[in-house]
Amino acid sequence: MPADTDDKPLVPLWIVGVAVAVGVVLRFAAQSPLWLDEALSVNIAEAANNDTTLSDLLRRDGHPPLYYWLLGIWTDLFGSGDWVVRALSGLLSVAALPFAYLLGRKVYGETTARVLLVVVALSPFALRYANETRMYALATLLAFAGWWAVERARRQPTIERLAVVSAVTAGLLYTHYWALWLLAAAGILLLIASAGHIESWNKTAARRLATALIVGGLAFVPWLGVLLDQAERTGTPWADPDRPTSDIVGLLFDLAGGKRSEAQLLAMVLVLLVVVAMFARVRSTPDANNAELIAGPLRHDTRLPLLITTATLAIGLAVGLISGSVFVPRYASVILPFVLALIAVGITRLIEYRPRVGQTALLLVGLVSILTATVELVNTRSQGEEVADFINAEAEPNDVVLFCPDQLGPATNRYIDDRITDQRVFPTQARPELVDWRDYAERNANAQIDQFVDEIIATPDLGTVWLVVATNYLTYEGLCEGLITEFGQSRDGVRFTASPVVLGRAQLIEAATLYRLSPVN
Repeated sequence: MPADTDDKPLVPLWIVGVAVAVGVVLRFAAQSPLWLDEALSVNIAEAANNDTTLSDLLRRDGHPPLYYWLLGIWTDLFGSGDWVVRALSGLLSVAALPFAYLLGRKVYGETTARVLLVVVALSPFALRYANETRMYALATLLAFAGWWAVERARRQPTIERLAVVSAVTAGLLYTHYWALWLLAAAGILLLIASAGHIESWNKTAARRLATALIVGGLAFVPWLGVLLDQAERTGTPWADPDRPTSDIVGLLFDLAGGKRSEAQLLAMVLVLLVVVAMFARVRSTPDANNAELIAGPLRHDTRLPLLITTATLAIGLAVGLISGSVFVPRYASVILPFVLALIAVGITRLIEYRPRVGQTALLLVGLVSILTATVELVNTRSQGEEVADFINAEAEPNDVVLFCPDQLGPATNRYIDDRITDQRVFPTQARPELVDWRDYAERNANAQIDQFVDEIIATPDLGTVWLVVATNYLTYEGLCEGLITEFGQSRDGVRFTASPVVLGRAQLIEAATLYRLSPVN
């Protein structure tokens, strides 16, 4: 049964309308150049549209294919400008809003549905990934749609409703691999319900839902070979695994908009609201204006989102700890609906206790969310366009542009003029549009700096060498500095002098320094 069955919802429609309008606008507001992951997404999608199969491309990247397939269709229709490619994520994120409202109304009632819609519309986490050319907005949309589909099917488990559950299950698996842990958590819940340990669940409906989940999982079987190959050969060589406790703290901060003080304060408030949702109860008194907010056992209406959230994180972090894989907060896109539902229920408790107190809490959470999200959205993420602008202004067609590490290539090459055709990455001499993550650490450990420089210098009619460098990347320790030193060694009476012409800005996600390497006899 819904937690609030009031005939007069206690959240005015004007609050909901303003929040949704602001949230929709902010979903298309990022101005930064694309950074590595975004540029890679576009390049993979466009390469798959040309002459390379998507499965071959993703064997070197490490993700499932659904988002890239959609992005390829999108770029075919509308082009690949920065705002355009991000707009796909923005639209997917907007599409999650009606599911949030419908889900909230079905599970909790009208007041919570309105609160949840406001919370989702202004979520700093949702806003950030609505502005990123990656699969995370799609993962959140499918998670919302999946929860909504499950709630419909458990009340009336018809073939049609169960088929929707299966379809969303398959969609999640083909969007992000953390969906495996979400679906494992859902499977645990359905096993508990099938055994009759959840009073509000019909055992037959739970078993049919479990079957629908399995059917959706079977649709993923054709991709398993690629997944196993990725797990063996790609991994996460771009970062070191952290302690699970640090991962959880990082996730809390990202949910609130980052590590700035305002976001940290908001994170503490969100945690408090979840606690309120879990344990607070409103006790009426003879004086209706003096209702009491008291603590009690864990509330029934928070058990499902709490179980899904904690079980998904526990399973995913445990697997990562065993396998040495990195967790980054954006993977939690698959459980965002459940976290935001707990926050919304907490605010509803305050509204039920004192409408003005709860409404004020909702407004304050919304305003701080807008602040922290906006600060993140206006920040420059990558220096790639700045570096490319300098190269475009100064370079000649016979110059060579080098990238060390190769991870700087996609987000810089994107903005370099087509007339500058010779662009290569260290150590493979490959083009810079893509990063091949297969056996990445081993390949870099075996890099031969002197051989690489010899091949560059042997380029016919070689002009200036432009070297795009960052020195803080894993598996590249000392290599890029060694590359600059090696160019300074004399070969046949010629050596190169290195002059930094664009300095890296350390505060950016993707900083880079550009060196001009000029030949000297």
